[in-house]
Amino acid sequence: MIISVVGNASSILDKNNGALIDSADIVVRCTYGVPTSEESQGKRTDILAASQIRRGGFPEFTEYGTWWNTRKSRENDELYRVLGYTPSTGIVALEMVKNRFPDALVRVFGFDWKATPTFYKRPAWVKHK
Repeated sequence: MIISVVGNASSILDKNNGALIDSADIVVRCTYGVPTSEESQGKRTDILAASQIRRGGFPEFTEYGTWWNTRKSRENDELYRVLGYTPSTGIVALEMVKNRFPDALVRVFGFDWKATPTFYKRPAWVKHK
């Protein structure tokens, strides 16, 4: 099994990995990263991983049935215990994929460790600290 985990670094738009992302058996997208470029980001979303989930608040994702609440997960709790601070949604999503699909080949896109900002704007209902 192949899983694409898609983060939201704007550097994802610099490459044309959309077809590779969508060729995976499962595509996990993080937070509110609605694809804006099919060439760069693909278009599939099988699982949405987010720390705040409000189905009606982000209509582009309301049709997807599989949601992972990263904030209320054992992976978030364990990473918080180890790190001493709240981990990012993307890191928790990667840990969730590792735990739920231990034998999968995982491809990671749109993660550059904060070298570039995210490419999306937060929905108005999201409260940012």
